[in-house]
Amino acid sequence: MNAEKLFKQATRDKRKLFVIVLGVLIILNWNRISTSFSIGYISGFQGLQPEFNSVYFKGYWYTASTRGPNENYRIGGVSQTASAAEFFDHINLDPDESDRYLPNLHVQQNYIALDEDYGKVTYGPWSVKTGESTETVTNATGTYQVMTETYSQFQMDKYRCEWQVNVYLDGTWGEATLDPIAHKWLDTEIWVKLVPKAWVYFADNPDQVFFAPAKIQCSSLEWGDSSITQYQSIEPTTGSSLGIFYARGGSDEVASDSDLLSYQGVSLDPDIFRSEYWVRISLNQFQPYAWGYLGQVQGQKFPSVTLTFTVYIFVVGEWTVKLTKGETVSLTPHETQTFLDWLSSLVDAWNTFWSNPFNLAGLGAFGITAIAVVAVIVLVFFFGTGWLKRLLWRERRQ
Repeated sequence: MNAEKLFKQATRDKRKLFVIVLGVLIILNWNRISTSFSIGYISGFQGLQPEFNSVYFKGYWYTASTRGPNENYRIGGVSQTASAAEFFDHINLDPDESDRYLPNLHVQQNYIALDEDYGKVTYGPWSVKTGESTETVTNATGTYQVMTETYSQFQMDKYRCEWQVNVYLDGTWGEATLDPIAHKWLDTEIWVKLVPKAWVYFADNPDQVFFAPAKIQCSSLEWGDSSITQYQSIEPTTGSSLGIFYARGGSDEVASDSDLLSYQGVSLDPDIFRSEYWVRISLNQFQPYAWGYLGQVQGQKFPSVTLTFTVYIFVVGEWTVKLTKGETVSLTPHETQTFLDWLSSLVDAWNTFWSNPFNLAGLGAFGITAIAVVAVIVLVFFFGTGWLKRLLWRERRQ
């Protein structure tokens, strides 16, 4: 029993010693540890977040919360209610019964990603005077009138991104039919909301950052099964651009590329740069292909198409600059950082750290300290603390 108590006591002593030594080690080297994790910052790739908001079909807006019944879509005199209506990052819409009539409409995507090879095109910076003020200053030499002029300074950068969207149909055998009308998605609009997300960071923080999509052009259409493309009609086509709108429904179109660039040298119109934008993909005709004989379906193929878009985005930073009259306005471009800039700065910081002899000496001292501490912990754990007490007592007597 006494031996067991001694063993537990020795074990507790070793654990306390380990915790104390480890705590001292961390405190002594905290500066090096914290510095090694504070190099630069990361900026994301995403400038516009595409959210699949709704589908307009037969005069009705289908969303996650509005499923019908659609009075304009009747089968056998019955208004149909959607059996599936999933939206946001993807679409899964079945506007009628789950195992009959129209097949499910699906849409999936790759998020809009920055094209690192393109870099950016910078316009500006430019300044616009927004006001002035006069202040009376009194000191030992007298009273003076000091005039301060206020300017809004702008810089506009254009980035190129890529976005992929896959639209396809899928369904059960009960949704296969030889009827030339019953299984077609006709005059259907897929509406996507584009929400600006902060992804570009200016070196000196601006008062405001504005985002606006300048152009969204379809660079390619790839069909999963080319044998049934003659039954499909979709917009946009290769080489055409999506219309960009301020609201769902397409009543108010966004300013064009040239309109946005016309703001160089003048103050920005806040109505041009909004918190959301809208685009649509139109399915004029989108249908499966079924075959058979004597009115019986023997097989069917569902269409799938991948649209690749090139997206141009304008990012504008606005700064407030106050100058005492007589000072010279210095307009230097405001540097922005994206992922490659961060990666380059990280590599430079790494190389700088290892080229500094004081850092190497510090790491060497840290390594020797760590080895010594580990050695002491191992010896104490296996041989107890008697040898350490004898060693310290011997040094004290000497």
